[in-house]
Amino acid sequence: MSDDVITIPMEETSYRIPKSIIDAISDIQQYTVMESEGISDIPEGYLTLRRSLAYVNIGFKYGLGDNFIVWFISPFLYGVLFNMFPIFGRKDLTLFDKIFAFTLSKYITVGLLTLMIYLLFKAKGTLSRGCSSSLISGYSIALLLRMVVFLFAYRYLYSVWPVICQSIYNFGFKISRYLPVVAEKIQLVSIKMTTVREILLITSTYETIFSLAMLLFISCIWLSLKFVRRKSFNPYYGRFE
Repeated sequence: MSDDVITIPMEETSYRIPKSIIDAISDIQQYTVMESEGISDIPEGYLTLRRSLAYVNIGFKYGLGDNFIVWFISPFLYGVLFNMFPIFGRKDLTLFDKIFAFTLSKYITVGLLTLMIYLLFKAKGTLSRGCSSSLISGYSIALLLRMVVFLFAYRYLYSVWPVICQSIYNFGFKISRYLPVVAEKIQLVSIKMTTVREILLITSTYETIFSLAMLLFISCIWLSLKFVRRKSFNPYYGRFE
């Protein structure tokens, strides 16, 4: 190991707060290299609350962005999986159609989940583990929010769906005197909307289970690395405590 000492900024005012997932990954990679090279002059309290919350915020922000996509596209996904919605204009859905719909709705989620697990395995010392754990904590909060919305909001939407459809139909009836063509289209849409009510309940059930499974999976990986694998197989475990 070289005698040169790599220094890192210790003043809070000089600390560059990561703004994106790329910044966070770059920081974790840098800390990992420094710690794996045996640099031990990183103080235990270097990862302050301000710095830790910056990583939590990034994890939550990107998880929330994924949530918005999943919240809106999931009903279409399960409509395709249960042969209710044609995705390419074909009435008889093929296996390719279903795989394509699933990939379209889950590729960001799977990508973020893989990235979080990669960072957990990549971290070598106290600082890099702390940063990656904070990032994953923010993402886990977003997953918890996703599960709550699917569990409660979608089931509430399922319960009031007939009222919503009836209101749209009544609106079309009210304007039928002035805009008969538009009113007919609106009423037709409201009638078709009633057929997709069960999709809301199916989406709520499956996505709640899926979100919970991801939370448990991340938790199990984190716990196993913290209490089992890092202690048994990582030569750097305990070196920087």
